[in-house]
Amino acid sequence: MLFALLFGSILPMTVRMNAGLGHAIGQLPASVGVHVIGGVFGLCCVVPFVDRDWVQALPRAPWWSFLGGIVGTLLVVL
Repeated sequence: MLFALLFGSILPMTVRMNAGLGHAIGQLPASVGVHVIGGVFGLCCVVPFVDRDWVQALPRAPWWSFLGGIVGTLLVVL
């Protein structure tokens, strides 16, 4: 409940920051930049706590299973 209150109160500032960035550099580059930076930050926060066995399992995954990220991106864009 405390996290919901905290992040709910931060949301209007985030919207204002993203809008300012969109006005400065354009909506598409701002959106891509914000999501890439947020994704990298999230990944850096999570990776130290994740088991590393998934790295050895990557070659066993079928090649087409990696297309899910592209399909997900297309769904968001369309």
